[in-house]
Amino acid sequence: MVTMDTRFWTGFLCLLSTVSVIYSLKIGAFNINSLTGSKLKTHPGLLDIYVKIMSRYDIAVIEEVMDTKGINDILQALNRTDHVSVRKIYQYPDTHDYFEHEPFAILFHTTHAAIHDFAIAAVHIRSRDTVSEMNHLVDVYDSLKSHFGNENILFAGDLNADCFGLSLASLHKNLFYTDHRFHWLILSTEDTIVSGISSCAYDRFVVAGSEFLGAVVPFSAKSFHYDFEYRLNYRESHSVSDHYPIEMELR
Repeated sequence: MVTMDTRFWTGFLCLLSTVSVIYSLKIGAFNINSLTGSKLKTHPGLLDIYVKIMSRYDIAVIEEVMDTKGINDILQALNRTDHVSVRKIYQYPDTHDYFEHEPFAILFHTTHAAIHDFAIAAVHIRSRDTVSEMNHLVDVYDSLKSHFGNENILFAGDLNADCFGLSLASLHKNLFYTDHRFHWLILSTEDTIVSGISSCAYDRFVVAGSEFLGAVVPFSAKSFHYDFEYRLNYRESHSVSDHYPIEMELR
């Protein structure tokens, strides 16, 4: 399912995972880098790679979907599952225009993990306003917690939280980082971008709620380097995206 964001589509896919087992859920987030139907058409084999990547997850946050054709082609190539169901949908009412792309969230229910009800907020922070937008994610959390009546919320997506987007010193001063309610699962040492010359942890999972945190499989949060897994060269891997997907697992 997808919803229109300010400049691109941000949405969730509920997928049949080929690696998850009963009573576990695998969650992914992927800045897919301007996905369109024409991109799939002009890059033979690209759809197969996207399907391989997305099939790893029961729930996936997808960013930078520019039209419905590309995402529909992926959806048609994937199997559906009943591992999760949707309880509520909510787009943050950004009345003060804090965000270029307003965070979008879904409250899920599942019987396949230690936690049964939790929300995931899809986030894409603008790189030139990283500090300000990230600070206001604290307000987003309070709004989501009130709307859903649930404190167990995962922020997932491209936070631009490293390198050119945010220095380590600025990160350690940011409200979203210093607030004790939030736990950062992807470390700054992780590489989430497709580049042969630098390593940056732009994409992150940030979890709130003791029940949610307790359901996370330790050390499961990481980036998935599809170029290594599928033996792609730099040109091939960069045609997929300039970001690696990040993933985590719930027990």
